[in-house]
Amino acid sequence: MIKGREVIVNSKLELGYGTGFVSVHNSYDSGYEYSSWMLSGMDPFRILKAATSVNADILERSDIGRIEVGKLADIAAWKRDLLTDHRALLDCAFVMKNGVVYNTEKTE
Repeated sequence: MIKGREVIVNSKLELGYGTGFVSVHNSYDSGYEYSSWMLSGMDPFRILKAATSVNADILERSDIGRIEVGKLADIAAWKRDLLTDHRALLDCAFVMKNGVVYNTEKTE
């Protein structure tokens, strides 16, 4: 599994988030997948892109996946640094949908 992840990390493939890179958690536990990707050496920006615009492209949804004028966008924020803390995605501060802020619960 480690060698397989090294191949993936060093590839130029566009990877969608939620692809089975983590096999021990449920799909709604996406923070654990983020942790696994980071601990495997994946660049945080590549992970975040995979979870947003790449997934939108895979789904052929040009109306989502990017924060741009005319796109549907839900905004999420974290209290921890997503670029350095592999467990940060488990601690979402809030999600905003259609201008309404929804508080979240800490996962870990």
